[in-house]
Amino acid sequence: MSSPDVELHVACAVVRRSGTILFTQRAADQSHPLLWELPGGKIEEGESVEACAVRELHEELELDIVPVGLLGPFPWRYPERRIVLHPVLADLGTRR
Repeated sequence: MSSPDVELHVACAVVRRSGTILFTQRAADQSHPLLWELPGGKIEEGESVEACAVRELHEELELDIVPVGLLGPFPWRYPERRIVLHPVLADLGTRR
């Protein structure tokens, strides 16, 4: 568990296709179990927001996305941690 004093930066992908947006469901054994979310993950040191979104979707969902813009950032506070959410607008496509 993270300290509430530590700010965690997270990228998520707003993947659009034919007028729909991709959401994923959290696993039952994760924090905030079974809730729906935009796919993504923690931004690694030295990694861009777009690169993080591309990496996370490829690792977690075996999807290749093409980032087309940034939205946010949006700070959010949970009881156990603070995050800054960096949404990346993306299309499905071939990796660059």
